[in-house]
Amino acid sequence: MAAFSMIPLIHVGFGIFFITSPETFPDPDGTVPPAVMGWLFVIVGIIVIFVGMALAICIITSGRFLSKRKGYWFSFVVACIQCINAPLGTALGVFTILVLSRASVKELYGISRPSDSSRSSA
Repeated sequence: MAAFSMIPLIHVGFGIFFITSPETFPDPDGTVPPAVMGWLFVIVGIIVIFVGMALAICIITSGRFLSKRKGYWFSFVVACIQCINAPLGTALGVFTILVLSRASVKELYGISRPSDSSRSSA
């Protein structure tokens, strides 16, 4: 995830190129594009990089929590967010959710199920 989040560096590079050399991208009528286009590429690229790196850090932290059997809900939420990243993230997220949903795993984390006496019988 950390490596893939660096792909938008290409957009940042193009944005810097738009800002520093706008004359290399003339419109068909001969006018140069505004510098705002370059800044848009740079800002969006940097935001995507930061969000991707934050998610990568959360995934690494979740893995450490899973190995220490703590942070159940943190790992569950990260697994849900990870489902957005197809195809590997979806598989990883779905299988993590399935494993964390098991009653035996919940007991390892110290999460108790509601007792049968609290359920109303019909």
